[in-house]
Order: sequence, then C-alpha cells, then structure tokens
Amino acid sequence: MDRLTLTAGAFCLLISVAQPQGFTILTENRRINVTEGGNAFFSLKPSAEARSGSWAFKDTDVVVWIGATIDFKNNYGERAEFFLPNGSLLLKSVRVSDSGDYSVKMSPPEGGKDASAILTLHVLEPVSKPTITSNDTNPIEYIDTVALTCHASGTAVSYRWQMENKTINSSDRIGLSNDNSTLTISEVLRSDDEFTCYGYNMINENASDPYLLNVNYGPESLNISKDPQLTFHLGSNVNFSCSAVSNPASEFQWYLNGNSLQQNGHQLIIADISLNDTGNYTCEAYNNATKRYSLITTDVIVVVEPVSKPNVTANVTNPVELNDTVVLTCFASGTAISYQWLQDNSAINPGDRFDLSADNSSLTISGILRSDGEFTCNAYNSINAMTSDPYHLNISYGPDSPNVSVTPDLSAYLIGTTVTFSCSADSNPPAELEWNLNNTSLQQKGQRLFIDSITLNSTGNYTCQAFNNLTKRYSASTKQIVVIEPVSIVTVSSNNSKPIENIDTILLTCNASGFIQSRIWCKDTQVIKEDDRVITSPDNATLTIISVNRNNSGTYRCNASNDFSSNFGDTNLQINYGPEKVIITPQGPIQVELGKTLTLNCAAQSVPPATYEWYNGSRLLKTGQTYNIESISLNADGSYTCRANNNITNKSKNTTIQVTVQAVPSSVKKLSVGGIIAIVFAVLFVVALIIGITAWMFKKKICRAKCGSQHNNIKMASRGNEPVSYSNGTNTQTTKPKDIDVVYAQPYILPQGPNASTASTEINKTDYAELKFK
Repeated sequence: MDRLTLTAGAFCLLISVAQPQGFTILTENRRINVTEGGNAFFSLKPSAEARSGSWAFKDTDVVVWIGATIDFKNNYGERAEFFLPNGSLLLKSVRVSDSGDYSVKMSPPEGGKDASAILTLHVLEPVSKPTITSNDTNPIEYIDTVALTCHASGTAVSYRWQMENKTINSSDRIGLSNDNSTLTISEVLRSDDEFTCYGYNMINENASDPYLLNVNYGPESLNISKDPQLTFHLGSNVNFSCSAVSNPASEFQWYLNGNSLQQNGHQLIIADISLNDTGNYTCEAYNNATKRYSLITTDVIVVVEPVSKPNVTANVTNPVELNDTVVLTCFASGTAISYQWLQDNSAINPGDRFDLSADNSSLTISGILRSDGEFTCNAYNSINAMTSDPYHLNISYGPDSPNVSVTPDLSAYLIGTTVTFSCSADSNPPAELEWNLNNTSLQQKGQRLFIDSITLNSTGNYTCQAFNNLTKRYSASTKQIVVIEPVSIVTVSSNNSKPIENIDTILLTCNASGFIQSRIWCKDTQVIKEDDRVITSPDNATLTIISVNRNNSGTYRCNASNDFSSNFGDTNLQINYGPEKVIITPQGPIQVELGKTLTLNCAAQSVPPATYEWYNGSRLLKTGQTYNIESISLNADGSYTCRANNNITNKSKNTTIQVTVQAVPSSVKKLSVGGIIAIVFAVLFVVALIIGITAWMFKKKICRAKCGSQHNNIKMASRGNEPVSYSNGTNTQTTKPKDIDVVYAQPYILPQGPNASTASTEINKTDYAELKFK
C-alpha cells in the first residue's frame, strides 16, 4: 500500500532564484521528489521570454535553445520534453541516477545580465517486500529469547511490527532496535506466534509474509477420557484416551497402581475387564524438546445389578395453567438407583417452581405452565442407566392475546379493495372468536372476517375477542386499517420566478390531492440528494435550494404517491446569472487598413441573454451584439468597449479592445490580377485609338488635297457639361456652356473622278463650319 504518492510540479509559492531586479527566473518548486519511473517537471516562469538558454545536469548539457531552435544533448531527446516560451523541462521515466542538481541559464531578450537557477531532483526508490529472519527457529517457552530481524530495500526505509494485526510497541518482554528493524522477545510465549514486518518510506509501504514462531511448550493440561464414562461391570470393555497440550506432541506411557503396563501411545484398551483391572490408571506425558513430564490419574469401580426401565405417574391429569400444582413420581428396580428428571432433554434442578424429593424420585411443579408439557425420568447406577417414556401433561391455558392479520397486508387501502381479516389465539382448548369495529359488534364469529369493497367508513380499529370456556378467560387484539383516496393533481410552485445566482433562495412546494404517503423530488429525471444547500422538509412537501447557482437550472419534478397510485408535477427552474466572460471578436489589439470594413462581435455568458452597448471612450456608439465600421477612417483609431447588461441580475460587465487604423501609401499598394489585366487592355485600347486617329487624319488630309469641301450642314448634338470649342473664322474660343445643344456643320466632300472640277480643288484652303447654339 502506498503511504504517499509524490509528483513533480506540485503547486506551491513561486520562489525567485535570480536578482530582484532585471531579468529573473521564477520556479514553482526548487526541490522535486519523484518516484522512480515517474516524470519530473521542472517548471519555470521567467520575467520575460528568453532569447536563449540551456539546461545542464552535473555539468552535462541536457538541452540548448536559441529562439525557437531546440537542441537536446546526450540522448536526452529520447526521454525529455522542452517547453517554450517559459523554458520548462519535463524528464520522463526517471531513474535513481537522475537524482541531483539541474541548472538552467537564460539570456534576456534585449541583452543584459543572464539569469540562472538550480533545481534539485530526488528520485526515490520504493520499498521492496520485507523478509524476516530469526536467531532461533525452535525456542522453548519461558526460557529462550528470540530476535527477529526485518530487511527491505528502498530509500530511507522505516520499519514497524505487528502481531495479530496489532502494532507492537516496546514493553517488559519486547524490545525494538533504534531503527525498529530488530524485534527482541524475552522469555518467549506460545502466544508469540505470528509476526508481520512493514517497511515503508515516503513513497509506499510493503508488508512481509507472516512469520510463524514455532514455540516449544508443555506437556500440560492432561486429560483422561474413558468409554463408557461410568463404572464398568465384569466382562465389559474399557477404552482410555489421554491428551495433553504440548508442542511438539507428547509421548505417552500408561501405569496401573504405579506399575507400568508397557503400553505407549495416547490410547489404552482393556478387553473383558476383571476384578484385577480395578485400581488407579495413570497417563504420563513427555515432551522431547522441552524435556518436561506431566502425569494424570483416574480409577475404575465394578458393580453387579443393572437398572430397569422407569415409570412416571402424576397426581393431576388436566391442570389449569398458573392455577394448579402437579406432582410427578418415578419408579425403577435395580441396585443403588439414582434418579434424574429432564424437561425437553434438559436436566431439572430444584428452585423457583420445581422441587425434588430427597432421593429425586418425585418432582413437584408449582404454578404449572403450558411449557411444562413433556417430562422424562432417568434411573441409573454405576453399571447402567435407563430412561422412561416421555410424560405429557395436558395443560389448559389461554386464550393468549390473539394474532390478527389482514390480507392484503398494506399500510393503507384504496377505496373498493376487498379485505379479509384472520384471527388466531393460542388456547387449550381452542377459544371462541368474535369481531368488533371501533368497539361495536359486527355480529360476526369465527377466525375470518370478510369485507367486500371497503369505503372511507371502513377505516378504524378491528378487534378480535377470544374466550376459553375451560379457563374462563378473555383476550382481545386490534388491527387498524386506513382507507385512502388515490393521488391526483400534483403541482409544483416556486416562491421566485426569476431567481438570481448566489443571491436568491428557492422554495419549491409540492401540492397534491388525495392521500399522500411519500414525495420524491427529482431534477432532470435524477433523484435529488440533500446537501448543505439542498434541504427538504420532513414530509418532503417543500424543497429549499439555498443560494442557487446556474447548475440548479432544470426541470424539477415532485412524485407524490401512496401504496396504490402515484402522480407527478413539474416546474422549470431557470437561474439567472451574468453577464460574465465578455469577449470581443476578433480579439484585440486590432490593426485595420484605411478604408477597410471592420466588424466587431461581442458575446457574454448570461441568463437571460445579455443586451450589448458599444462605446468609443465614453461615447455610446450603438446597441446590439455587432458593431460595424465600413470604409474605416483615421478618426476611428481608439479603444472600443462592449458593455454586456443583464436586466434581471442588474449586472453589467465590460471588455475593451484597441483599434489602430493604418494608412497604406499608393506607391506600395499592390494591384490584383484583375487590375493588371484591366490596365493592359486600357493601354492596348489607347494605342489602337492613336493609330486609328492618325490613319484617319492622314486620309483626311489627302482627301482635302484632292477633293476640297462643301458646306452642307448636318446637326450633331452634344449635351452636357463638356467644354466646347468653336470658331468664327478668325479665332477660336473654348467655353463650357450648361445644358447647351451644339450643332455642328458637316462639310460636303466634293465628288472625285475624272469629271471633278479642278477649279474647286484648293489644297491650301481651309473651310470652317458655323456653330449654332440652341
């Protein structure tokens, strides 16, 4: 049995193992005790995340790390785990050889003085099964001194002794060594038989096998038995048997009147006994280990005439219990007869109601009882014994208190049940029986009373009265029955419809119609057990829950029942609590690019569900669980607080995150794949447009050189706010009229061909169109 289980990493007060200022290392436990084969956890808490560090054991590296790079040394990677960022170390399946000092060294994140710590590991070996040795395997009682020595392997083993499951302490005869490993017993006794040694340390306890001392003692308490027990007549056989208390078993010798019979062994048989066999028989016992002797002697008497079978007579044949006195007389023939009376095979001694004559032949019984029913007389002498036939006294008695039973036998009866009463009374001769209800005669006699379909009026005390015509005595007994109605309409009510956690006390009341024998409370189909907060009234009619908590929420059911019916009522209990554990997602601090959309969600544990308010500083922004900022601006920088409110508990709880808006320069903005494709298409379009315009202008110039132009007006409308250029033939002006229709003149291109007039072709002539504004 383990006395104590040790584990590494036990929670304790954090201890600083570095300088009080600057970078420091805190350790939860500088001394770690672990059972061999267990895991040792070296838990650290540096004041900041270390840049690098190392663990070493007896100047041997265990692990070295720089940043997130971890390097196990000396095969420690097979049975060690290292934990970042705190630098804690877990060593698995430790051995005794792992005991010693483990040093850790860490470098601070931004330079400065290193910090170090030393943790000591003690690997403890469990206690093995102890063994017991003795200096004397066969000690002699009252003479020898025995030293028992217990040995077990393990770490810091302590010892204790037990005998017959009781702890042994030093006493007059018993001494213990300083470390309790040796138990010394002076003048050993036979009762010092079984010893157990327990070896234990702070890890476990182990027990030795029971050690049995074989203590030699005796012989003593000699006894001679003979068959038959009484004196023997001539020609009979005699069987003597001798016994002694001794270890080892004694050797026996037999003597008659001091002379050896040359008979060994515990039994002596004499066949066809004669007068020469009369005398003193001695049994001598000898213990070869203790070298001790012991003697016991008996004798034999020879008688001639046997006893005949006795006969019993009485002065009264039908006595009345407690009234009459009876005298029984026993007679038998034979020599030197003695008498003995027995009742139910047990010897009768004079006293109280019994008296014997001088020779025991007559027995007088005063105040005769029904239990004085059977008597036997034994007549005997030194040769034989004879027993009379049993003599039965017919004693008139009773009636005793009647035994009244009812079928079915219930604690209560449902209306309409058929009931049968039965009555019996111990009486000789049998008693006459009569029935009463609530002291009123039912005019019914006999052992049974039958009632078909009982009603509420059948409730009451049913009495059976018994009468003995010979003893002239009366006796009565009563049986009560209760008639009940079935259970119906079970309801559960509460004193508080909106209980608040850790504040309110709930009182649930179970109301039901009909006869209620029991109420059982359940929560969510499980029977409720009382504790220091959950209490029921003596009749289970009320259930009180003191200082309710959220775990008390659920469906409460009251099961009301009697022996015949049951019903139940439910109520739902909701415990209001919170808000608590308010969380904003995404969790802060949050950095958002300028122009992006930010959506904040708030959640809290609360019953009923909490309502939420959003604040920027002390300014209320919005109510609701979600707050959304589209196209965020630089002014949106700051802290955002979500306040959760519970309108039942009247409690509120806040949480705040920090939002930072970042402006991204256009020069570093990255184009998407779609943007790049759009730019490529736009460039190609512009190049194609330029080529097309150039080709068109070149063609127009050639056309003007060849063909000239005419003034045919064609309306071309332009509407809007675009600038419009127009000319009056001498100069050109640009204007941006509002909502003006511009009408352009369409030049007429002279026909080309062989019939075209050369006079009308003037290469250097410029034609102007008239612009009309509406």
